[in-house]
Amino acid sequence: MTQQGPAGRDEMAQFVAVALADTEKTWHGAFRQSGRSYREPKLVLFTGAVQSACGFAQAAMGPFYCPQDHRVCINLSFYEDLKTRFNAPAISRRPTSSPTRWGTTSRTCSGSPTRSRGRCGA
Repeated sequence: MTQQGPAGRDEMAQFVAVALADTEKTWHGAFRQSGRSYREPKLVLFTGAVQSACGFAQAAMGPFYCPQDHRVCINLSFYEDLKTRFNAPAISRRPTSSPTRWGTTSRTCSGSPTRSRGRCGA
């Protein structure tokens, strides 16, 4: 896990890491059942902006997966903005957006156990 930004977000960073680990366990099992292997993405936590092989990402984009460098980029300030600026409910107990996003992308890019291999870069 790579972290860029203030260390004051340790609780959320730990939460995201646990959510990713749980998602990876699920995908390893699904791929293993079909005789394939699952390649784990690299988790990058950032605030503000980050450069990826998919381009420059800003806070407003929220979490994203870049298939070119196989990284899940999570902007921790995005969740703070949802909570403080938009009065969205706290997500610290329901990490659905990020795992769903990288899980869906894993199926799309690697091919689900029942589908042929997709094309999503390296």
